[in-house]
Order: sequence, then C-alpha cells, then structure tokens
Amino acid sequence: MTIFKHLLNITNMYSHSFRRVVGGALIAVFLFACHAEENVSHDYLCRFAFTHVLHPTSKLVTAVNNPGYFVSVSMGRINGIYHVYVSPADGTGDEDIALTTEPENMITYELGANNGIIVGSTNFAGPVGYDKQCPNCLKQYGNVGYPLTWVAKKALFVECKKCGRTYSLETGALENKKSNSEVGLMRYSARVNARQIVVSN
Repeated sequence: MTIFKHLLNITNMYSHSFRRVVGGALIAVFLFACHAEENVSHDYLCRFAFTHVLHPTSKLVTAVNNPGYFVSVSMGRINGIYHVYVSPADGTGDEDIALTTEPENMITYELGANNGIIVGSTNFAGPVGYDKQCPNCLKQYGNVGYPLTWVAKKALFVECKKCGRTYSLETGALENKKSNSEVGLMRYSARVNARQIVVSN
C-alpha cells in the first residue's frame, strides 16, 4: 500500500484533469508489475546473472535495452570457465562469451528446465525472461527435449516443432489457444541494475 499511496501523492502535484490521466497510467503500470511478478514460474529453477559492465557489446545487453529484441541464452563450462551462448532472434550471429573473472565463475547457474532461457524486452513490461522449453509439451509428455525456436519473419514469436504451438514473446501467451488446459510460456523475473542482468525465480 505504501507504493500505491506514493503514486497518488505524485499525481496531487498536478491539475485535476492531468492527475486523472497520470494517476490512471501510474496505477496501471503498478498493477501490471505486480501481476507480472505473480506470474513468475517456479516449476524449474532459474538463476542467471550476467555482468554487463564486463561485456557491454553483447547482444544480451542489446536485448534488455531494446523493446522487441530477443535472444536465447544457454551455458556451458570449458576448462573450468563458464561460457554464455547467445543466439539472437534476428539471426545476426551467435555469441560465445567466456566469463573469465572469478566472481562470474563462483555463481551456480541454473537456466530453467533444460539449460535454456529467452531474454529480451517487451514494449509494455520492460525486460522479461522465459524458459526455452514448450510448457505444454513438458506438461503433457514429461521429461525435457521440447525446445522453442524462432518463428521465421516474426521476431516476437517462438514455436514448438513437436506440437506446433506458437507463443508471443510480447505477452508470453499461447496463440490460438484451444482449451483451458493449455498454458503460456514459463516466465522468469528479469531485472537490470547498474552492473548485472539478472534472470531468476
């Protein structure tokens, strides 16, 4: 309630009509943020931190700062060094980023159901993370092995080759939903601070 009251106090500094417009917009943003936080999936552990100040030119940095731009992220470990593999939806070239500092290699990384997440920025909710596995196939068949792939010429959508379902990256919703038992993408919280991009649940 404290945040809600603070938003109302901000609107009191302006004229009545302007207060109504600004107040409504601020409340909508607040409620949307709370709703997004409630929708974070906890089915599989996600714990990913990327120190963007050490890798400022990465396409992962581009993704969280440019609405409508998304990348898939996976990780590997070679000779004791973590590597972040970044693949952009626009097909402009994959990245292999070695995490060479000690703090970066002390983290225990977990990338959802099967070492894969999708990270980007939406037009209305800012940075977001999703699991890269099809949630409906996971639910129906168990195990893993149902990766989502980019939809050709539709950068804001991913699809599952096994079931043919298509999902919106803007909202996480399943396109053309046919039954109430079908679900949208597994969403993770994505935050950007002065040093890191953090995707977690």
